[in-house]
Amino acid sequence: MLDNFFQFLVNHPLALFLIAYYSCMNLLCFSLYGCDKASARAQTSRISEKTLHGWALAGGALGAVCGQSWFRHKTQKTFFRWFAWLCFAIHVVLLLQIFSAKGLTSLAS
Repeated sequence: MLDNFFQFLVNHPLALFLIAYYSCMNLLCFSLYGCDKASARAQTSRISEKTLHGWALAGGALGAVCGQSWFRHKTQKTFFRWFAWLCFAIHVVLLLQIFSAKGLTSLAS
């Protein structure tokens, strides 16, 4: 099974790029939530809400959701929770479209 996954990555370099991209974006977004929570506790300058939303929209939505939960940060703001999940859903739909048989065929041509 693992051999099939590696063979898929060899045949579709875009998949390898997207795995790296989403891994970095989610790790970064998770870290931003942690830094903002630490800044909130220390009462120092904060990361703007627009910045947090922007990183979630750019691909760090899962990191945002996990960061909210792990750090218990921005959990009282309904829009933050809603927006992070919406971004996550958008990226899942986008990835499903890209990696569907039809999407891979159109990318190869």
